Amino acid sequence: MNLPSKMLQSEKIDLLAAHDQLRKSLLSIEKLRNQFDSLLTDVSEICDKWKIEKTFLKKRMRKVKIHFDKLSQDERFDDPEQPNSPKSELKIEADKFSKTFPVDVSSSFSAQLFSVRSTFSDEMKDVKELAYFLIIQNASLSSSYPDVCTDLLMFLTVPVTTTKDERSFSKLKLIKNYLRSTMQQERLSSLSLSSIENQRARVIDSDKVIDQFVSVKNRQKIF
Repeated sequence: MNLPSKMLQSEKIDLLAAHDQLRKSLLSIEKLRNQFDSLLTDVSEICDKWKIEKTFLKKRMRKVKIHFDKLSQDERFDDPEQPNSPKSELKIEADKFSKTFPVDVSSSFSAQLFSVRSTFSDEMKDVKELAYFLIIQNASLSSSYPDVCTDLLMFLTVPVTTTKDERSFSKLKLIKNYLRSTMQQERLSSLSLSSIENQRARVIDSDKVIDQFVSVKNRQKIF
């Protein structure tokens, strides 16, 4: 399970790839659950061989507070082929999406979606391919299906995780410690930005930056 966790933390992964990874992980877990008896037998044999006590650790059940806007149970994707979903189910989900984002998508989103589905079924193999077909290759079609194009852009630009942001906050603890308690906000922000964007910082020519800094200071002295 470590590989899906690492892939979900990648900056380049999109929602579709993340969904596929989570679906594979779910299938693996379900497979292990179906083979629980055989796994228990294997574990028991290993415990007998190594003289290990065969008892499960009983942990205290944690009670999690349920907020008013939290779902009562996990919502799973039963059908991985979303474009091939039944028309009624697809309309319900499209109407739900338009109500959730009324500023970005109009109420005619479901009608546009059905039109795209019936007209460009061959181009609906992948979300990226469909977006490239509607927005890049046939830019004139974007005016006919504005809500679908907006939906595609939202899907492709929404980040899967906030790992990079969390790492950015952890950098602050490394930069401003008790030995650097007198550091001002401007210098702290500059050092944090350099540490967070370290890949770009390595490419910058430091000698060129120093020369520009010196020229600016000399110009101030002249004036």
